[in-house]
Amino acid sequence: VEIRLAVHKVGTSSVTVDYELVNVATGVVVADARTVAVAFDFGQNRTVPVSPETRERMLSRPPAV
Repeated sequence: VEIRLAVHKVGTSSVTVDYELVNVATGVVVADARTVAVAFDFGQNRTVPVSPETRERMLSRPPAV
């Protein structure tokens, strides 16, 4: 199984990532998924903006999906 991923969206305080699990022998996608990670400050109990550095890193990577 090969796992491919791509950043779908970088929002103000979240990052959405898409995944595909592919059977390498057949090339068939056997599963797909999407996750959303939210930047959160537990000390202040609130969401915080994604830093410009993180945004740039996430958006500069070529998608694998």
